[in-house]
Amino acid sequence: MAKLTPVAVADLSAANRKQLQALRRPVLDAAQSFGRMREKLSSLAPKVVKLYNGIVADLERFTFVDFVRLFDDSVPTHAADRDGVTGYRNHPTYYTMQYMRRLIATQGRQRGPQGVRDSATDALARTLATVLQIVEDHERVWNAIQTEFQFSERLMTRLRRRVQDTKPLIKLEATRPAKVGNVIHMDRAAAPPQAEATEPMQQPGRRVSVAAGRKRAA
Repeated sequence: MAKLTPVAVADLSAANRKQLQALRRPVLDAAQSFGRMREKLSSLAPKVVKLYNGIVADLERFTFVDFVRLFDDSVPTHAADRDGVTGYRNHPTYYTMQYMRRLIATQGRQRGPQGVRDSATDALARTLATVLQIVEDHERVWNAIQTEFQFSERLMTRLRRRVQDTKPLIKLEATRPAKVGNVIHMDRAAAPPQAEATEPMQQPGRRVSVAAGRKRAA
């Protein structure tokens, strides 16, 4: 196999040599500053993520965007660009703090079955990230999901984070935000005949009431 000869500046056309010369110093300066900035972000990331996790443990429905806005209230609340206003996904403060968050996630990621991402959850997160671009009231969507699927607060927090970290499948645009109506429940299979004479099965952590007999299952 013939040895490849490195390309020299002299091998470039006059126009490309001129552009290279103009870009050389800015690129090298950016590379040096990026290296310093990456080291700084790496040292800040554990403290930032620790603070975020501490606030999430204290407050319900606290999202990463809420956290970023505590540092910079100019960060918008909508994800995608809207009416000429940059969405939070493209805001420099959000992008920087999200980078720190990914640093910690990458460092703590485990291999093996526990580290495998659930494809169904990924699909749901990407679908939500797409739909929420044009929805007016995000909280009604989240409440509908939690009610319909009986998700715990912890699971909802994780799903919200996943949606924030997920890119939409396509970019949706609307002249005005879409309004959310009532929840359309999924069809459920009929209960077995013998179940009609008994109390409903109690789910962990829930109190089930029986209206007919005014009984309550603890």
